[in-house]
Amino acid sequence: MKKNLYSIIFATPTLAVNINDSFKSPFTQKEDIGGIASILLSNSVVIAGVVFLFLIIIAGFTMLNGAGSGDPKKFAQGREVIVYALIGFLIIFASYWIIQIIAQMTGLKII
Repeated sequence: MKKNLYSIIFATPTLAVNINDSFKSPFTQKEDIGGIASILLSNSVVIAGVVFLFLIIIAGFTMLNGAGSGDPKKFAQGREVIVYALIGFLIIFASYWIIQIIAQMTGLKII
């Protein structure tokens, strides 16, 4: 018995999923300001890491460009970008761990 393409496509069982029931935004799950702050803080470390990587790559290209062209100002500018990116990342990383230490000492679930 030969089946045509129409019967194969429309006769197969499908799984119907209601998108509104399966997707829940993290902001609707946490209603208090502490919950929202913990979501933003935990994601800020990831965002800071991505921005840090991007800045390191851009600064590396700037330093290579400055060294190749013999321009010491571009090389120094790239070095400054790396230093400032590292300082910014360390501040965000340290703030995350300070909050973790406070949460452990007080017993509160901050993040």
